[in-house]
Amino acid sequence: KIRSSPTRRFALSRDGRRIVYVGADSLSGDQLWVRDLNSLTGRPLPGTSGASAPFFSPDGQSVGFFTGNPGDLRVVSINGGPSLTVVRDSSVPWGGDWDESGFIYFTSNRSVATRVPAGGGVTEAVSTRDSAKGVTEHDWAQSLPGGKRLLIQDWHNSIADAELSVLDLATGVSTPIIQALYGRYIPTGHIVYATSTGSLMRVPFDASTGTVTGAPIAIVEQVQIDAGSGTAQFSVSDNGTLAYMSGGGAGSARVVWVDRTGTQTPVDSTWRGQFGDLALSRDNSHLAISVLGSDGEQIWVKRLPSGPLSRLTFGAGGASRPIWTPDGRRVAFITSQAGGVRQGWIQRADGSAEAELLLKTNRSVEEVEWAPNGKQFLARLGSTTGGRDIVLATEGDTTQRLLVSGPGDEFAPAVSPDGRWFAYVSSESGRNEVFVRLVDDPGAGRTQVSLLGGEEPRWAPSGKELYYRTRAGEMMAAEVTLGATFSARPPRLLFVAANSGTDNFHHAYDVARDGRFLMVNQAANEDGELVMVFNWFDEMKGRK
Repeated sequence: KIRSSPTRRFALSRDGRRIVYVGADSLSGDQLWVRDLNSLTGRPLPGTSGASAPFFSPDGQSVGFFTGNPGDLRVVSINGGPSLTVVRDSSVPWGGDWDESGFIYFTSNRSVATRVPAGGGVTEAVSTRDSAKGVTEHDWAQSLPGGKRLLIQDWHNSIADAELSVLDLATGVSTPIIQALYGRYIPTGHIVYATSTGSLMRVPFDASTGTVTGAPIAIVEQVQIDAGSGTAQFSVSDNGTLAYMSGGGAGSARVVWVDRTGTQTPVDSTWRGQFGDLALSRDNSHLAISVLGSDGEQIWVKRLPSGPLSRLTFGAGGASRPIWTPDGRRVAFITSQAGGVRQGWIQRADGSAEAELLLKTNRSVEEVEWAPNGKQFLARLGSTTGGRDIVLATEGDTTQRLLVSGPGDEFAPAVSPDGRWFAYVSSESGRNEVFVRLVDDPGAGRTQVSLLGGEEPRWAPSGKELYYRTRAGEMMAAEVTLGATFSARPPRLLFVAANSGTDNFHHAYDVARDGRFLMVNQAANEDGELVMVFNWFDEMKGRK
């Protein structure tokens, strides 16, 4: 059985003879398995416990994979033996492509396309994000024929606005070519990709010029996708075998309550959809959530526990990352404008008035977080240099006060219940970690709370704990003391929610007053089957 994963679960070798996948047995837990396609059974690869996002070497004799998130990039022979650590503690499993020249391309924890010799060595960033255009990550890089260009995924805000781009390795310039998820070039001169609703498509593509040369054609419907990583669960070999996981697409996730042991209870067992980020009102009476539909991602509001679901936003640019004002009357959210620039808006939760611009700035506004006083808010702003900074602003005022700026990214701000402190994530050490600073005097110093990586910080309403998640889905809790000074005890693991929706740069869960967590569960995507289509290239010739 192929295990669920928020990233790629399987891959075909280029010659189409084998498949590698994340599987499990009762003794060893999750690890990599390899199966020859002319065999009925697979065999485990020792030393790959906790592996994700596997990919083959060009000759099919080795497999690359990731452990942790961020974590290690490793390589192991399909014939067994110890694995080789190629990159330690600084890669994320949103990539993995091994080219003919011996480089492995992957996404670093700085969210850019990076390469490293397959035998280990110095890593080299090969892409630069343009945060001014709303690009937050470069994922799923694939080396194109000739080795001069990469096919990459530009991640903006969600799967609704993800794009495929061609990166020129000589100039560093990337050019968007199509709105799509998880593109893979195939030898027939096409790119195969998925839409945000789970349709698998192909489009003619000239690899020598890096341009699309025709109209896209649908291949199959309901291919599994992951809203957090922008992954589509398919793989194509060079000899024309297509493998994909069926049963996904739109309408498969659900919103769940999760207690401190990890036990899940649906908010509404009949309510399913393609959900993104969510937020609880302070009194826990309402939920705001982004929902992907035919017109992109929009904000909806639901009265809890079993009230109706009402649509709040209708803009052409979509809307995401909802946040309630402390009084529970309004919802702030982010929209994508022309050119990829994002803006922060605010609107009455009952829809009785038009949305208003929250912050006037020439920088991209990528998320907001209200302070308990209801007048001020923290905002993360993008820049042309690729970094992200956190500022403090007052509603109705055009000025902002810089709170955190550094050589890396600063994001996911969360204000403590007493309003004195804010938690955030910084990548300045080369790994995303959770820190806490004073709101009124951020230069006074900081306290690191997370160990070995952390994202999505959220405070317990009581102010006695600070939560965060790792990219492996671990929910961590640190006991904290607030007041004139801040202190935190070492974090402890509460549970692992590997199937929950994630947002690498914003919280995708919230915390209720009774201590439960509200999350999006993608587990319904596990119910599909692995479909194998042999001689698919021959079938393509008859469907021009």
